[in-house]
Amino acid sequence: MVSFTSFIVFATAALAISAATVSKRDIDSDFLDIGNTIEKLVNDIAGLGANTANANKLIQDDLLNVSSVFASSAIRAEGHPPLSANDPVIEEIETLTVTFNTLQLIISLGILTDTIQSIEGMVAIMQSGLGPVESSAAAYFNSMLPLMPAKDEPDVLNTLFAVLGIFNVIQKDLQTVAGN
Repeated sequence: MVSFTSFIVFATAALAISAATVSKRDIDSDFLDIGNTIEKLVNDIAGLGANTANANKLIQDDLLNVSSVFASSAIRAEGHPPLSANDPVIEEIETLTVTFNTLQLIISLGILTDTIQSIEGMVAIMQSGLGPVESSAAAYFNSMLPLMPAKDEPDVLNTLFAVLGIFNVIQKDLQTVAGN
């Protein structure tokens, strides 16, 4: 017969495992949400020429969504148990640089082809929206870093610096356009 104390210990352990599973799922799904919102931003900027009527509102909403997802993901990561060395999120984080490189390329192409300048207010919207995205992205990486196995920390830091570097390039491009 199982004693009441044994039952409590078992139930507590089961709840802890369940909570860890939920948290783990949150971190994985958060990362997917981050990728999806950035991808939507990239696609919407790439399609600006065909959608000029709603472009300003569209990009403004996209930037808010990216910033919001980074911020909420950072909060969920705080206090989470360390990730295992083979956790897929660790490798996926490095793919963020590719996504942001694509974002930077799309913005550069938009500037070069006058697509972005030709939409009134677009540069100002992107300039104001990228600041919160940059700070929430940094908060996300700062929250994720303590969860990384020691061997993966340098890769995560390199990814963070690469992403923040891409933000600087984008902001310089937009400042150049705004100054002309």
